Amino acid sequence: MRIGIIIEVLKRELPFLSILKKRLELEGHEVKLITFRSMCFHQIRKFRPDILVTNGIRSDRYMFEEIAYTKKHYKTKIMCYYSEQIGYSDRSVAFTYDNKNVLNNVDFHVCWGKQFAKELGDLGVERNKIWVIGSMQYDIPSYFKFTVDELKNRLGHEYNISNAKAPYFLITDNIIEEYQPADLYPIRRKAFIDLTIQLAQRHPEANIIFRTHPEISDSEQKLLTDSFSAYSNIYCINQGHLFYWSHICQSLLYWCSTSSVQALLDGKNVFALKTDDDLNRYWFLNVFPLFESIGGLLDAVDSDYAGTYALPDNNKLEIEHFIKTWYYRVDGLSFERFVQLINIVSNSDFIPYKGPEMTYSRVFKSLYYEKRAKIGDLIKCRKGRSLSDSMIEQELSNYNVERKDAVFNVKFDGIANYLENE
Repeated sequence: MRIGIIIEVLKRELPFLSILKKRLELEGHEVKLITFRSMCFHQIRKFRPDILVTNGIRSDRYMFEEIAYTKKHYKTKIMCYYSEQIGYSDRSVAFTYDNKNVLNNVDFHVCWGKQFAKELGDLGVERNKIWVIGSMQYDIPSYFKFTVDELKNRLGHEYNISNAKAPYFLITDNIIEEYQPADLYPIRRKAFIDLTIQLAQRHPEANIIFRTHPEISDSEQKLLTDSFSAYSNIYCINQGHLFYWSHICQSLLYWCSTSSVQALLDGKNVFALKTDDDLNRYWFLNVFPLFESIGGLLDAVDSDYAGTYALPDNNKLEIEHFIKTWYYRVDGLSFERFVQLINIVSNSDFIPYKGPEMTYSRVFKSLYYEKRAKIGDLIKCRKGRSLSDSMIEQELSNYNVERKDAVFNVKFDGIANYLENE
């Protein structure tokens, strides 16, 4: 089968999608990673996939380019592996995908866990179209082939970290000005600048990695770099997959980024700072410790560093429930479940596109805007949007990708289909 997989954010998704590509190729499939932000529609039309894996579509515009055209012209079967699923303390982000044109034309909805699957069902998605497999992003460690010290040396060389073998603390930042309320942005930004500086002052022997969001603006990146310029042990970096940094860190500090789950599932303690009373953003309430002050948080970090920190019992229970609810299982087998699901998709009947009519003018318009955006990237020297075979091979050099010994039964419980490990 010819399988196209759309990759939305290279810095976030390249590691696990590179593994998935290789794993599917071991089964004899022809696989292409298609960059969402660089000539996506053109690449789809050129590749003509039998199966296209999208990453969650909210608008009719992308529905046309990724679903309608491919179904109409190539009889492509559409899978959606949603790149965003957790959102708030009381619900997932399923409601943000509430577009009937899209939902009705996706043939297989692939979810990390039961909660998101249930909420898709509440939106009217047919239960037999919903599949729960776990999260491939958080199964990356099952394939990683380097020790922590080896990874420290590699990262130290790549990012000019002079004391590469020192302890690391990781601060993950998703306070992007464009998406923040105007009154809260400066409060949140200042809080994390102050937190980072105080941590660096407490632990001058450690490397403080301030991991900015991949989509942060150049002006915001400069603001942070300038704020930390007086401290040689603070590294303001927005490159490299978060897994690498969380894998080597002592502990992780953050505001509300779901990337903190990467550290949690890698056995690290996670500490959150409360910056305001807008609790709806704190999706992890009762899961991770939430500190009212910088001082209280740093005291907990010191305790963790000394090996004396004890996670409260109620947090341990909530973490176990959280993983079952949102991630099904973290057992290294989500890639195998996906491979088995591809076999089911391959043998399924093709369901024709049903929706608004397509016109040739729409095709030309989409291709025109893609070409214009590509030229703009070249003129403005914007990088990080294109993907080459060498980049994929370089990423794969970090992993041992092989078939894992697992057999699955298909089960149905009224909410979704599950691929269950026997």
